[in-house]
Order: sequence, then C-alpha cells, then structure tokens
Amino acid sequence: MMMDLFPIKGVIDFGSAGTVSNEVIIADVVIPSQVAFTGVWSWEEPESKARYPSLKIGEYSLPEAGNNSLGHITSLKSEVYEPTGSSKTYFFNVHSEWLQLASRLNFGEQPTVRLGEGYRGGASDIYVSNSAYGTFLNEKLNITIVDTSSAAVVATSIANGVPHIVIKGASNRPGSESNSELSETTKKNVIKTVSTFIGGLYWQSRKTNANVY
Repeated sequence: MMMDLFPIKGVIDFGSAGTVSNEVIIADVVIPSQVAFTGVWSWEEPESKARYPSLKIGEYSLPEAGNNSLGHITSLKSEVYEPTGSSKTYFFNVHSEWLQLASRLNFGEQPTVRLGEGYRGGASDIYVSNSAYGTFLNEKLNITIVDTSSAAVVATSIANGVPHIVIKGASNRPGSESNSELSETTKKNVIKTVSTFIGGLYWQSRKTNANVY
C-alpha cells in the first residue's frame, strides 16, 4: 500500500534475526544476498518420495532416529512477481546494485558485517526456537539467519521494481538462552551499519548527480 501511495525510492529492511550458522556469532550483522519463505511447507506421506528440500521427521525422533508416520515436510517454491511477469522460485535475489554498494563500503572493525553470496536469509511467520530445525535450515538450505519479515519485504520490493537491501543483526541462536547485553550491542551494530549504508547511498547519488535516493 505504501508503494502505491508514496514515491518510495528504496527499502531498507533492518532489525534482529536468529543465527543458524556457526560462522555467524551473536552481535554480527548479516547482509544476505538471497532470502526465502522457509515456512511454505507441504506435508508428505511417509512412503512418498522426498523432494528437495525435505525434512524427514523420523530423523529427529527420540531417543533414536527411525521411521515416523508423520512422514516428511517439503519446502515449496513461492511465486515471485516482477514488473515484467512472474515465475516460481525458492530464493529471492536481493537487489544487486545495493549489494554491490554495500560491498564497497567500509563498516569499520566493529561490528563484523558479513555479506555476499555465502549468506542467505530464511523468513516465516513462526519464531524459530528449535536448534534441530535451525541446523536443518543451515545444512540443507545454506540459510544463515532467520527472521519473520525479510522475504516479504524483498518480494514486495521486487514486485514493484524498488531497490532494497536486508540488514539484520544476529541477536539470538535457536535453542540457546538470549543475552540482554549482547542483544543491546546487536541493536547498536545494526543502526551503525544502516547509517553507514545510507551514507553510501547519499555519496553515490552525489557522484552520479542523480536525486534517486
């Protein structure tokens, strides 16, 4: 609605997220190159052939893995709408020009800002608190961080042809207790990173003599 009513020139989706990667520690800031709707599932019968990517419930049975009548969960592709048409995809590509700009910026020694093709975000309408599910997302889908908004923001931006970027601070890890002091540090790191990026946008617009940001 905002994009229909206001002349939006770009979208910065920033905030906190959970890290499901051993590489990303609490208080790091991640700028993913791709995001996915990881909460779009299809329940499959135990005897049906698993499709990629699939979570087999029996592998997580306790006290030991084995067959489970719940079968498996298969993640589904989502429709991506663009000004030129639509298609099915699992991962949405974040705006390449803004990613390139971010890669050229100097964010300083602190915080640690991780960006590039090796970082992916997963979003759904559920809060991921189960460490086993977090491990599945990381090992099977190469997901780095999880949140509840990034995929929706990116999908909407793509549909309207609007530049966008995702900047998330790792404030928690599924299955681990949160630390209020580290969470506060993460918030500050995100704001610092967003501020640096906005500054980069400003100077880029000055160099190109274009009033677009």
